[in-house]
Amino acid sequence: MIPKNQTDLTDQGTFFSLVVIYLINLLLLSVMLILASRQITFESFGADLLTNLGSFVTWIMELFAQLRVTIGV
Repeated sequence: MIPKNQTDLTDQGTFFSLVVIYLINLLLLSVMLILASRQITFESFGADLLTNLGSFVTWIMELFAQLRVTIGV
């Protein structure tokens, strides 16, 4: 639970601060899991991350293309 009236959250905006906190936590958790695993390396993690990012971008582009066809732009 996040207490109310925290100055570190309200200075830059609560939403922005919480997104930054979430992303840093995700990064730290990923690094700790990679270090704890014998099967995953930073290289394989990076390769998988880039592969999945490319697939996500392709999916988004196809989604926008379908939306353009549906709208008729």
